[in-house]
Amino acid sequence: MAKRRGKKSARRWHLPQLPQWDLSWATSRGTLVAVIWVLGAGGLVTAWVLGTPRLESYASAHQPGGDVVVRLVDLPMWVETDLETMLVETAVRHIGDDPLQRADLMDAREALLATGWFVRVDQVRRVGPQVVDITATLAEPFAVIRDRSRDHLVDAQGRVLPRTYRAGEPTGYITLTGAQYGAPTHSAMTWPGADVTAALDVLVLIRDRPWLDQVVRIDLSSYRKAGSIRLITDRDCTITWGRAPGDEAGSDVPAVQKLSYLDYHFEQYGHIGRGLDELDITGDTVVGR
Repeated sequence: MAKRRGKKSARRWHLPQLPQWDLSWATSRGTLVAVIWVLGAGGLVTAWVLGTPRLESYASAHQPGGDVVVRLVDLPMWVETDLETMLVETAVRHIGDDPLQRADLMDAREALLATGWFVRVDQVRRVGPQVVDITATLAEPFAVIRDRSRDHLVDAQGRVLPRTYRAGEPTGYITLTGAQYGAPTHSAMTWPGADVTAALDVLVLIRDRPWLDQVVRIDLSSYRKAGSIRLITDRDCTITWGRAPGDEAGSDVPAVQKLSYLDYHFEQYGHIGRGLDELDITGDTVVGR
């Protein structure tokens, strides 16, 4: 008897459920951009860290030959060649030939200020690989003040400059004598004393007068007791000026009136001293003898 053949039942396989990933284009693109950005930023940082020292090394090793040229910008006409040379050499000694360095420019600025010739140094900057420009204000010589056996150069504010002369040595500047206090210990310091300030104020007042070169000295020996200033001319005439400009009191006439007296003497007699030994211009009438 033949056996009955039945159908074999099919087996069912159940796969494990996989996590559902969102593989949309917008999400994939955002993820890709983020990965690229992180990798790019890391590459830039690495390149900067590794490349900067090499760049600096390359720049330092490929400098043009020759010395650094230092230029003092807008130098006043009164600056002599010797002084200019000294100031330039002072700066050059502190400036290297590496344009990536800034510390040497700061050192040069401090060195220039230390010379005592500058009121301020505004800027020390490289304008080329081997060229440095310096913009500064110099203290302009104005008078000399005698202290014992030396005459000290000062500017119009009484700032002491780093230059002295033997007492009486020709300098081309009007000399202040009889000051109450001695010279400061260092250059760039201001000479103390109201008498010196008063004398410099008179000099500022007369500096543009055509007869200025007839005044050779200002005597301050009477200032402490009487507050009086005296002008000494090149013909040994002593002119009693009186008190400082703006500080007149009592019978002491204003400075503008004193100037008019001296202007008149110069126009009429050719000399502010009128050929006399003494003149007193402090009152309403000039007294001479």
